[in-house]
Amino acid sequence: MITPVKLSETTDPGQAFESVIAIDETGIHEDRIPTVVSASFIDREQSVQIVKKLLNVGAEPWIQKSTDLDISDIYRFFKQTEIPSRARAAWGSPNRGQRALMAVEAVKEVVPAGVSHDGDTTNCLVILDGRVSNFGGKQNILRSRSEILDDYFEDQNNVNIAFATLEKGDRTYPEVTVADCACNVFRHRIEQGNAVEQLEKVQRFDSSRSVPSVDFEDRIYQLAPKGVAQKNTFESKVAAWLTGHRPSEDALGELSQQQFETLVENRIDDEDISQYVIDTRNRLGSQQV
Repeated sequence: MITPVKLSETTDPGQAFESVIAIDETGIHEDRIPTVVSASFIDREQSVQIVKKLLNVGAEPWIQKSTDLDISDIYRFFKQTEIPSRARAAWGSPNRGQRALMAVEAVKEVVPAGVSHDGDTTNCLVILDGRVSNFGGKQNILRSRSEILDDYFEDQNNVNIAFATLEKGDRTYPEVTVADCACNVFRHRIEQGNAVEQLEKVQRFDSSRSVPSVDFEDRIYQLAPKGVAQKNTFESKVAAWLTGHRPSEDALGELSQQQFETLVENRIDDEDISQYVIDTRNRLGSQQV
C-alpha cells in the first residue's frame, strides 16, 4: 500500500502525513493571461486510483505535465474524480509574496472540503511544486504567510499542517500532477470568458493584501530523501512516491529489475498500473525524465 509522506530535519522525525495538499501555479510570468494558484486535497490512500484515472484519460504519469494533455482530457479526468480543489486567480505577474499568500488562502479553503473532523488528528503536508528558492531563502516568504493558518486551525485540533517544497513535483507525485491539472482547468475557464466570481471553486486574489516577511532560524521542512537511483529517473520518482519520500540528490545506482518489481507489487494493488509502471521503467531504463 501507499505509505504516508515523511519529512526530514523536523522536530519530530517520525512524523508522517497521511494526506497531501498539492499546490501548483500557472501563468506567473505572462501578463496577458490569469495567474492561478490551486490547492488539491488528496488522501494518500487515493493515490493509486488517481494514477488509474490519469491513465484512463491517456496521461503518462511521471513523464507528462498537464500542458502535455488536451484540455478535454483534463476535464474528463476531473469528471471521474471527486478531488477537492480550490484556487486563487490574479492578473499581471504576482510577486513571490503574493503567490505564497494565494497558496495559503487556497489551502485554508480546501482543508474543510477534504478533512473529516471526526476521529484522530489528520496530518496534512502541503507540497508546493518548485524549488525552495521560489519562496525566499529558508522559505521565509511562504512561512510568514502560512502563519495566518495558525489562528484558523487553532480550534480544529484534529488538523495538523506543515509545508514543504518539491522540485518537479508534478512529475514525481501524482497528487501534484492533479494540482497542475486543476490550475489549467481553472485558467482555461477564465480565458474562455468565465468571470472569476462565477467559478464556484475560484476566488479573485486581493493584490492589496500584504504580510511582512519574517526571518526564521530553523531549517525548512523537506520530504525525506529516498536512497535509490538519481532524482530524475522514472524509477526514482515512482519509488519516492510509493514510499512517501523525495528522490535522492545523489546518484546511488539503479534498483535491480527484481527489486523495483517487488516494490511495485507490494505497494500497488492494481494490475494495469503495475504493468504500466514496470513496462515504462523497462523502456526508459536509467534515462532521465
